[in-house]
Amino acid sequence: MVNVAIVGAGGMGRRHAASYRETGEARVAAVVDINRDAAASLAGEDAQVFASLEEALEKCDVDIVDVCTPTPFHAEHAVAALKAGKHLLLEKPMARTLEDCDAIIGAAEESGKTAMVAHVLRFFPEFVRGKEAVDAGLVGEPAVVRTSRGGGMPRGVDSWYTDIAQSGGVVLDLIIHDFDWLRWVLGPADRVYARGLAHSGRKGQDYALVTIRFRSGAIAHVEGTWMRPSGFETRFEIAGTQGLLDFSSRDSASLRVARASGEERRAAVDVPESPLAENPYTSQIRHFLHCVRTGEAPIVSLRDARAAVEIALGALESMKTGEPVELRFQES
Repeated sequence: MVNVAIVGAGGMGRRHAASYRETGEARVAAVVDINRDAAASLAGEDAQVFASLEEALEKCDVDIVDVCTPTPFHAEHAVAALKAGKHLLLEKPMARTLEDCDAIIGAAEESGKTAMVAHVLRFFPEFVRGKEAVDAGLVGEPAVVRTSRGGGMPRGVDSWYTDIAQSGGVVLDLIIHDFDWLRWVLGPADRVYARGLAHSGRKGQDYALVTIRFRSGAIAHVEGTWMRPSGFETRFEIAGTQGLLDFSSRDSASLRVARASGEERRAAVDVPESPLAENPYTSQIRHFLHCVRTGEAPIVSLRDARAAVEIALGALESMKTGEPVELRFQES
C-alpha cells in the first residue's frame, strides 16, 4: 500500500482521492490546501492536513504526490515533489508555459521517478475504442476529424478560470483533452490555426474553434465552449477513406462505425458500441499505480503532455495574431 499526498482539495482533488480509495492499492495520507476547511473535509479521519506541500513532505511519509491545484501552480508543486524523490501524478494541463513544462520534464528525468500528466480521455472507453478502430483500419486512412467539448463555465477559487492569463481559457483547460487524444490517434501535429474569445475580455464566456494540421495529412477541427447552458456534452467523428467513426455523449448507442459496403460504397453498416467499465478516473489512477509499482512507462509521457500544451498555446497565439502557427517541438 503506497501513501499519497493530494495537493489541492477542490473538485478534482476529491475525485482523485476517491479513485485512490476505489483501487484499494493506495492510501491518501495527506491533503494539502491553503483552505484548511476544504482540506480537512477531504482528509476525513484518515489523512493529515497541511497548508503547504513543503510542510507535508517534511512531516508525512508519502510515496506519491498528486497535484490538483490551479494551472499556474502546477510547475511549482510538480518540481518540488520530484526533487523530494516522490512519484508524481499531475492534473492537466501540464503547465501554463512551455518553460514550466520543460522544468517538470527536467526534474522528472533527474529524479528517475514515475511521472504522468492526467490526460484522462485516454481512459474513457469510447475514446479508447475510437483509437482502436482507427488503428484497426475500420475507417481507412483518417482524413478529417471533428471534435466538440463543453458546457458551462467551471467554478474555481476566486473564479480563476475566467482569467485567461491563469487558466488559458477553454483552449488550455478544456479542449487540451482533445489535443492529446488527437495526437494519440493521428500522431504529431505541424500547424494550428484558431479563432475564439480568449482575448475578447469577456469575463465568464469563452469559445474556441481550432484547426490542426497533422504530419500524416489529416486535418482536425476542434470546438470548445464554456457557453453551453444545456449541460456538458462531447462528441467526435473521424472521416476516413473507407468510412466514418461517430461518437456523441448524448446518444444511447454512443459509438458508431459506418463503413462503406462493397466497391461502390453506397450502403453503410452501423456498429453500435456501449462499453461499460469502471470510472475512467479510477482506471487512470490504477494505471498510474501499476507504473509506480512496476517501473513501466505511463501511457501518457511528459513529452506527450508538453506537446498538447504546445498546440494549446499555439492556438491562443493564432487567435491573437490572426495567423497560423507552426508547431516546432512535436514528436512522434
